[in-house]
Amino acid sequence: VLDLANSLDDLPYDGMTVEQAERRQNVDDYGQGVHGYTLDPLAVIMTVVAGRPGLSLDYLAPAAADGGTDTTCLETLTERDWDDEGLARLTAVIAAASSQRASQDGAIRARADDLAGQAIADLVANTTDKEYNDDTKANIGLLLANCPAELTEAWNGGALANTGNNTELRAGSADDASELAYRVVDNADAATTISAQIAQYARDLSQARIQERAGDPTR
Repeated sequence: VLDLANSLDDLPYDGMTVEQAERRQNVDDYGQGVHGYTLDPLAVIMTVVAGRPGLSLDYLAPAAADGGTDTTCLETLTERDWDDEGLARLTAVIAAASSQRASQDGAIRARADDLAGQAIADLVANTTDKEYNDDTKANIGLLLANCPAELTEAWNGGALANTGNNTELRAGSADDASELAYRVVDNADAATTISAQIAQYARDLSQARIQERAGDPTR
C-alpha cells in the first residue's frame, strides 16, 4: 500500500471533482463518477491508509536515517492541490497517525509527536478553512484532541508543550494550534471531540495530583 501511495503522490492532480468535470462537459474523460466522491486516485489510497494508524505514521512520518523523523511526505501532501474529498481523506490519515502518540513504544511515540506538531503547522500554512468540508473539520478535531496536554498549556499562555513529560510539538506553535482550532470549532464533531479530550486530561491530571498528595499532610 505504501509503495502505491508513494508512486501516486508523484502524479499531478488538478483538484477536479465530478461536479466540476461535468460543468466542463468532459466528465467522460474521467470515467464514471459518483457525486460526493473524489476522482483523485491518491485520495482513494488515503482511505485504505487511514484505517491503519501504524501505516499512516509510517507513510507521513517515517524514521529518518539520522534517527529523527522525516516529515517531507506530510509537508508535500499538505501543499498538494486536493479536492475537498481528497483533503478530508488526507486529514483522516493525519488523525490516524497522530493517535500513535499513545503508543507504548518510545520511538513510535516520538515520531507521532513530531508528526502532530508538523501537521498543525502545515495545515495552518498550506490550507484554508474554505477547503474544509465537515469530514476534514472532524478529522482535524481528532488531530487536536490527540494533543490535550499541549493544547491545555498553549491555551493557558504557554508553549505547545506537555510540561508533565517535557514533550514539545516543536514544529507547531500555540498560535498555530489556536488558529487551527478556530477553523474547525463550528463543526459539532470537532468541537465535541476536542473539548471532551481536554476535559478528560484535566480530570486525569487532577486525580494524579490527588494521589500524589494522599497521606502527606504537608502537601
